[in-house]
Amino acid sequence: MSTTENVNSSFTTTRLREGYEISEVDQFLAETGDKLRQRDAEIVELRRQLAEAVLAARESTPETPAVDSSTAAARLLELAANNADQLTAEATAEAASLVATARSDADQLAAASQAEAEQVTASARAEADQVTAAAKSEAEQVTSSARAEADQVTAAAKSEAEQVTTDALAEAERVTSEANAEATRVRDDADAHKAQQVAELEEHRAKVVGEVTEQRTTLEAEVAHLREIERGYQERMRSYLTQQLDLLDASVRDVAVD
Repeated sequence: MSTTENVNSSFTTTRLREGYEISEVDQFLAETGDKLRQRDAEIVELRRQLAEAVLAARESTPETPAVDSSTAAARLLELAANNADQLTAEATAEAASLVATARSDADQLAAASQAEAEQVTASARAEADQVTAAAKSEAEQVTSSARAEADQVTAAAKSEAEQVTTDALAEAERVTSEANAEATRVRDDADAHKAQQVAELEEHRAKVVGEVTEQRTTLEAEVAHLREIERGYQERMRSYLTQQLDLLDASVRDVAVD
């Protein structure tokens, strides 16, 4: 198991409630991740030390044959690799042990949680049945009381409605009577006002007709006078023209004789 796989490990939860303490598992993963990161750091440090040892061996014994340097480097590398493998194996074993322990604890917690959930469910169902029965009984009692109160309210409302209807009918008859009386008075006033207007119109019409008749008579007299003047004017013109024609005839005769 690598460091990343170990840190990203997850556990399956139960459906009713969590089968383990999430904080404890998170703490376990954090501690395991720290140990694995420490292991990786130690491996890197061993490799760095190996590289430095090889470099130092080469610089301190330049006259040593290359074969000896290679042999020393190989030994150091083998030693570092063995140490790294040992550390890796120990860390892997420890991580696997911790994961197995956590999973075992999680399974135990899940089983305990399941049993507890079933017990809580049974208790809740029994309590729910009791509450339902009590609520049903109380609901029936409340319904009965509500029906009785509703009947009383309905009877009182019906009586009040009948009283209101009677009062409304009486008030309507009174208002209707007053309205009829007012309508009769208004109609009588309208008839009287109409008769007065008709009389005033008749009087005005007679006055206008009289004035028109008087004006007509005056105009007829004036027209007759104008016709007399016209006839007199026509007679004078006829007499004048006759005289002028006679004079003209006389003048013509005198000229003819000469």
